[in-house]
Amino acid sequence: MSGTKEQVLARLKQQIHDLGHHVALPEGDTSDWQRPNSLTLRQGFFGIPQMDKCLPDGQLTDGAVHEFVPASHSDFPAALGYALCCLQRLQRRNVKERPVLWCSSTHRGDYPGNLHPHGLMCLGLNPANFLHIRVSSEKEFLWVLEESLASEACPLVIGAYIGAEKNYDFTVSRRLALRASRVGSTLLIIRNYRAVEGEERSSVTAALTRWSVQGAPSAPEFFKNAHIPAMGKPRWQVKLTRCRGGRTGQWQLEWQHETHSFNLVSSLVNRAAVHKPTRSPFAATANVTIRDQAGASRKIRRG
Repeated sequence: MSGTKEQVLARLKQQIHDLGHHVALPEGDTSDWQRPNSLTLRQGFFGIPQMDKCLPDGQLTDGAVHEFVPASHSDFPAALGYALCCLQRLQRRNVKERPVLWCSSTHRGDYPGNLHPHGLMCLGLNPANFLHIRVSSEKEFLWVLEESLASEACPLVIGAYIGAEKNYDFTVSRRLALRASRVGSTLLIIRNYRAVEGEERSSVTAALTRWSVQGAPSAPEFFKNAHIPAMGKPRWQVKLTRCRGGRTGQWQLEWQHETHSFNLVSSLVNRAAVHKPTRSPFAATANVTIRDQAGASRKIRRG
């Protein structure tokens, strides 16, 4: 560093102050050692331009309700995993990690509603920040979500429908959205896979966004001295079916465990390989005996 001793000390103090307060870097500054852990306002929510341009201001808005609908009954884990990855991105937007309230029902559930700490840590979430509430009925489930959104103690709320829906409609979702907008809380609700089928009242809600999530095959990872490929990174086929103030779209995403970020999967990666027809290995070595016009026999090799 050039300059007087006082100038050097002043610059060092400013750099230490910036690192401690996670301020955004100015345009054009690419020094990695000075980059904060939180997302800057210049970066979109997903970090993928094709997706961020479909969201209002390129962000998954706080103070709103966001719905995640599994594409089928077996896609509930995929919808839950995708919602948790979105929650991790919401956490990274803030300097300080915010507490999360998780509410699930124990009444006639198709899937277990318990939290798995190791799974949360793999997605970049701290299990110590979660408060888990289990209820026995849907009415209690919706009441907990509404009261949690009205409190400033838990600005992030997750509600997981592990069974059928009966009471969640536009009126209930509107009440939840009003509670969220007053305090600035955010609700991520994983709905039942039959939520938007059949009845029109369940398909029209006050949610700001609605995502349809389907699990996708992951790419295998090969290692040395391993005959069987390892499990690849999680992938989802997601559709943004509703977005107030934005646009809809569909993408195939992959979650990076190292950077805790999404990657857009190219369609060429998952395209089925074209197999050319091959001859049987036995036909390549078969010997056929034929006779010419003179009656002499000779053997020919096919292949």
